Amino acid sequence: MNISALSYRDLDLDQLHAVRRQAWLDKYPTFAEHIAAWEDGFEKNALHFLAFEGDALVGVARFSESGGEQVRKQFAHAPAMLEFVSSLKRPIGVISRLSVHPSARGRGVARKLDEARINHARRVGCTHIICEVKAGAHREKALARLGFEPVPGAALHEAYPFPQSIDAPPRLCQPLFLRLVHG
Repeated sequence: MNISALSYRDLDLDQLHAVRRQAWLDKYPTFAEHIAAWEDGFEKNALHFLAFEGDALVGVARFSESGGEQVRKQFAHAPAMLEFVSSLKRPIGVISRLSVHPSARGRGVARKLDEARINHARRVGCTHIICEVKAGAHREKALARLGFEPVPGAALHEAYPFPQSIDAPPRLCQPLFLRLVHG
């Protein structure tokens, strides 16, 4: 498996969207149908990690580095997360949008993408990485194995909202963090 990191302008968006669509189709068909809505204000400034098996793109994941303003916008729906983030030294890494093609599930693709994003965050000097995951999902356990913990004092909250035009079911999310430096 080969992992690459690309800026938004270097991505093949059709390929990226195809993986996202397939990854979400069986779990959240409403989200999969509206994959273009994932093109939020954070997409263009993020670094996108891509997992390839041979020539096939089998996984995608997003990493953003923030000095604070982007995090405040991305987590405006989660006040406890904002309070926690305001106490952190910058820069902070934000991981999101992990999608693994169904044909590649169970082969460590998500873990490799997570490890690549964590290593990148360390290289660029991030003090912490934050994210939100569906509460109780396998993903929450996978991140815990990598050292992520629940954000102290943060209750479950509804996920980052999709545009109002999309009738998507609410998802309760657990805010998580990983400390990369001590102090």
